[in-house]
Amino acid sequence: MKKNSFIISLIAITGLILSSCKKQLMEVQPPDKISSTSAISDPNVAQGLYTGVYTSFRGSAANFFNLGEMRSELWADGIYTEAANSTYLQLWTQNISALKAPLTNWANLYYLIYQINNVIDIFPKTTLPAAQRNEELAEMYGLRAYVYYQLLRSWGAVPYVTTPLASAGNLTALYKPRSSPDSIMQLIKSDIEQSLTLFSGNNSFASKRVYWNRVATLTLKGDVYIWSGTLMNGGTAILADEPTGAL
Repeated sequence: MKKNSFIISLIAITGLILSSCKKQLMEVQPPDKISSTSAISDPNVAQGLYTGVYTSFRGSAANFFNLGEMRSELWADGIYTEAANSTYLQLWTQNISALKAPLTNWANLYYLIYQINNVIDIFPKTTLPAAQRNEELAEMYGLRAYVYYQLLRSWGAVPYVTTPLASAGNLTALYKPRSSPDSIMQLIKSDIEQSLTLFSGNNSFASKRVYWNRVATLTLKGDVYIWSGTLMNGGTAILADEPTGAL
């Protein structure tokens, strides 16, 4: 009898706990704004934003491959010309136009850009140690330059966005006009120089080589200036240009 009473009491208590939890969950209101307050006051939250950028960056690896290697001359005829994957075939044969875009929504790269913009905006206000803050900001500027470089080489004129997304509810705020290729190239070069300045000559690698570093920025810089001087008709003056972040 005592055993049955104990079981009945346990069931009753469990039901009360579940009912209370359900009520609390119903009272939770999902936020429609990205708050920077906690990231500014809590270094752990700030690091979460930083790590989230790399998670999204790695998640975009397939799109970077499609926009880069699949449109290059690395693959021999027959490998993808006979493939069943129509997207690969379209990219390999350069069968791309305004009416035949194999990757829609800018290959979802603006989601990554908005994450980077958030870190660039918030990190200078955080309580992170100055050396760590500058190092990680240097990475973000390098990453943003790289992403915009992929957009520029793929679409030419693209929307120019360097500010964080203040609200997730107003979708019309996301609509931006295209900026000229020259404007995008200037942004890329500016971000490269800012990255090199913040790295302060530090060429070290992280223990896990999945993070951006000064060597990556320098490699990107070389490619960017070659593209600017040749395919964007900048001429030899661009190729000889050595701003503050000289090799």
